[in-house]
Amino acid sequence: MFDLATARLVDRKVLLPGVTVLERLVARVRDRAAIRLWHLLAQLPTVAQQEKLEALLEVPDGARSRHLDRLRRAPSRISGPALVTALHRLDEIREIGIGHLSFDHIPPNRLRALARYGAAASAQAIAQMTPERRTATLVAFAHAFEQIAMDDALDLLDLVISEIVHDAQHHGEKERIRTLRDLDAAALQLWDALQVLLDDSVDISVVRQQTFAQIPRDQVLEAGAQVVALTRPPDDKYYPELVERYRRVRRFLPTLLSHVAFEGTQAGQPVLAAWRFLTQIEHQRHPDMQHAPLDMVPAAWRRLVLPRHEPEPDRRAYTLCTMERLQDSLRRRDVFVSKSERWGDPRIKL
Repeated sequence: MFDLATARLVDRKVLLPGVTVLERLVARVRDRAAIRLWHLLAQLPTVAQQEKLEALLEVPDGARSRHLDRLRRAPSRISGPALVTALHRLDEIREIGIGHLSFDHIPPNRLRALARYGAAASAQAIAQMTPERRTATLVAFAHAFEQIAMDDALDLLDLVISEIVHDAQHHGEKERIRTLRDLDAAALQLWDALQVLLDDSVDISVVRQQTFAQIPRDQVLEAGAQVVALTRPPDDKYYPELVERYRRVRRFLPTLLSHVAFEGTQAGQPVLAAWRFLTQIEHQRHPDMQHAPLDMVPAAWRRLVLPRHEPEPDRRAYTLCTMERLQDSLRRRDVFVSKSERWGDPRIKL
């Protein structure tokens, strides 16, 4: 503002005042703009919302810090319970109700700057402000921090799913290495039996007798069963081990289903259909899985989601498949959350 004022005076050939005169002028203009911003923001919340904002500066009984300091504390652990805590933190900010107010008449940059100050300043400093400035700072903080809390929760969700997948793959690789000796022994037994069967010098009528004379029938059947049990398909990604982590997903899935509203592009609709189905059956102990949408289930998951001789999809495998596809769709931005900055709709910036 100082540079613009100087350039305007020079352009209009006005006798330049002293530097301190312009400094005081700019300072007065900035103060008037700040006071006007505080006044506009302080008028937005209702009386009940103002009481909730003021309660952020109070220290609860038995606690050592104020509500505001606790809300500003980002998640520091990667676990299901930490994700539940992050979602409850988001819910506490939502309960204030600031997200439903209209900020269209407020300059976005000034609002963000005031929100950054509210996030960085100590709660004691905010409590000592004038009532109008204090309310405006808390309103800007609550408005911006709903997005920040949502981003933190979704970041943690991505990390938790990645950790569960990595843990399943690591366990599967260790189990694979442990069973290689048994697989080799069974494969060699089958190869010995096959060599007898492929011997053209022996009459076909006595082939089976010679085969079972060298290798008993029970051993051949046992070796075949061992090979079937230990071999994995070419597209295997250790999904059976991932299904075994179902309990870890259950620690945060109910809270996630009730607190986060996912949206998506056309490419993300199959995943969203599966997510809505999980929401519908959440409180059902024995849900009807026959109506589960299967468009998002890839080929590698189908043998687990749709096991043989079972009339309906497996709930555990279907849930883990949906979580894995949800993470992939979030990273591709086929699925997004509108109240998020880092995980929001990318089309709004086009």
